Amino acid sequence: MVSKRIKILTASGILLAVGFGQNPEELPDNVFGNISFVVAVPQEEFSNNVTNNGYGIDFDGGWYVYNGSVAIGMNIIGAQYGIFNRQIPFSYFSSAVTLTETTQSGILILNPYIRPTLRLVDFSFYVKVFGGIKC
Repeated sequence: MVSKRIKILTASGILLAVGFGQNPEELPDNVFGNISFVVAVPQEEFSNNVTNNGYGIDFDGGWYVYNGSVAIGMNIIGAQYGIFNRQIPFSYFSSAVTLTETTQSGILILNPYIRPTLRLVDFSFYVKVFGGIKC
């Protein structure tokens, strides 16, 4: 089940991508960006607790330092694995009044990186070097 928030973010991302795709001269030469749709598949220990795939958006952008061959950037991924609702009786003795409990399962990933680039005529070859910590 995909939430309303994810649908709005996806539609906004598509509209932004179309807008920037139509006007490339507005962005400086040393700035780059990308918006894409993400399907996050649970792996290893995480898959023992989560059975649904996550759906979301990936924002990737950066800046070539002084128009050089090295860029610094950030990759931001947000995905939601599902929303679960259940009705809970307010009182143990009567089910006339209930509360709705909503549980959302989501993930947010922030990946800073350095991207050295080799530019040859019409082609660019690059490697992304990610950094981070695991908590």
